[in-house]
Amino acid sequence: MKLTLPLYLSLLLFSSYSFSTICVDHIELEDEIEQTKHIFIAQILSVKMVNENGKYSKNFESEFKVLKGIKHTTPITFNIIRESDDQSMFIPGKYYVIFTNNGKVTYCLNSTTRLSDGYPKLFDFENYFIKSIGEYVKSKEPLDKNRFNMLFQEYKEDTNCFL
Repeated sequence: MKLTLPLYLSLLLFSSYSFSTICVDHIELEDEIEQTKHIFIAQILSVKMVNENGKYSKNFESEFKVLKGIKHTTPITFNIIRESDDQSMFIPGKYYVIFTNNGKVTYCLNSTTRLSDGYPKLFDFENYFIKSIGEYVKSKEPLDKNRFNMLFQEYKEDTNCFL
């Protein structure tokens, strides 16, 4: 099952545990920002399965268009994101904050997140997430997890999130 934006972010970024059957490590968002070369908002243009290595191992390629850069240590010279899993995390036409070094993404240790369908009009929670990443890239100030949690609660109420 693919996780929704709030569930994925809350478990991955601000919890003390990890996904037990899929992901074995936990990484703080600040550490991931430091280790990631490219963070950007993109619209997915197409998704295709390029090969299948068994029931739970398929390789996908998703073509994207960058809409806004958040962090670039080098120019983006690729327009395809590659992933391996039982299904693609990307949906054509949808918007994402993408974390990648070399054009690959995974669910584990990756904060790539789908944004609401109203992009560029976003929920406060999503705006804060994007703004926090950008501010951390510039200043290295620790993220305000209390503010994040407050906005996350509002987001759950506004969207009737099932958490």
